[in-house]
Amino acid sequence: MWPKHNLQRLWNNTAQLNKLEKINFAFYPSIENDFIKYFPADLSDDLNFGGIQPKLKFIDYKTELSEADVLLTTAHGSDMSPYLWKIRQQLKPSSVVVVWLWDNHLGHLNNLKTILMADYVFFSHDYIIDYLYNPASLVIGFLPACSAQWSLKELGDIRTDTDLIINMKRSNQLLVNYVDYKTTWRTEVISDLQKNMPEADVLLMTMHDRKRYFNLDKISRFKEWLNYKTTLILPVDKDLSTRIFDALLAGLVPIIPERVVDLEKVISFDEQKKLGIVRINDDFSVPTIRKALNLAIENFDNAGTDGIIFRQEYVMKNHLLRNRIYTAVMTTINLPEHTNIVPAIAAFNGTNAAVLAKKG
Repeated sequence: MWPKHNLQRLWNNTAQLNKLEKINFAFYPSIENDFIKYFPADLSDDLNFGGIQPKLKFIDYKTELSEADVLLTTAHGSDMSPYLWKIRQQLKPSSVVVVWLWDNHLGHLNNLKTILMADYVFFSHDYIIDYLYNPASLVIGFLPACSAQWSLKELGDIRTDTDLIINMKRSNQLLVNYVDYKTTWRTEVISDLQKNMPEADVLLMTMHDRKRYFNLDKISRFKEWLNYKTTLILPVDKDLSTRIFDALLAGLVPIIPERVVDLEKVISFDEQKKLGIVRINDDFSVPTIRKALNLAIENFDNAGTDGIIFRQEYVMKNHLLRNRIYTAVMTTINLPEHTNIVPAIAAFNGTNAAVLAKKG
């Protein structure tokens, strides 16, 4: 009976949030990516949502764990359960711990260990979620990847330089900038491009040495994207990755294979067309990629400056880290209103409430 009582505890804690006049939340990115300084150091502007929320609730961003009613943290494929246990000791007993799995397409066992220490779980990749359901935490939603390397302040500093964004001369070369994991299917594709496609600028890093890109300051990282009109998206598996949004944020036209199966769940066909996105099938031969490159360049050139601004504004409005965190916090605090999940908890049978709700 423990799983049923545990889920009821989660529900009671979450229901208590709706009795608060103000809900404090904290965002603590996982320490897994500290070595590359992936997330911005200061997110105070990004997460100061302000304003009055539904039911006259205020939500405030806090940096102190002891003040948080809701804690959102990320996980990237390592076993973060010991880390989450330590964090829990600094929270109020009534606080809700939410884990956002960025890499649920990888590290399945580690991810499962991590979320056993969570209350609620979001996943970034909708196509591979069955293994996440467990008796300890509730899997509550799809929270896709986004552009997260730059804060609003950093983007503001960059965008004030009109020449940098609009007038910078962009290359017709195909940007292929990746960590070469060696064990993935894309290694062979990248090697083929290096050898047989001179129009491709292949910029690689190893798993253990990512200095080529991540030792750059934030503006220099952004400039790398700005040097190009288009980039080729090669997922590790079938994942919708952050680089799609980073590329669009910098005004590029991404070339995206059909194997990125979640794309239409996040960017509609109509939006893809307006953004100039080029889709290719899963033929990664040089002739196919060369044809896609020419089409992407054509889409970029035809849209011109307006296209650059449109793609950037599209991400600024819809697909920054702040957009995802807002969605996560609001979804969590409003869970008791989701009547399709409430009966599932009452009828919990040892599988998972979210599974039962999904089945109707």
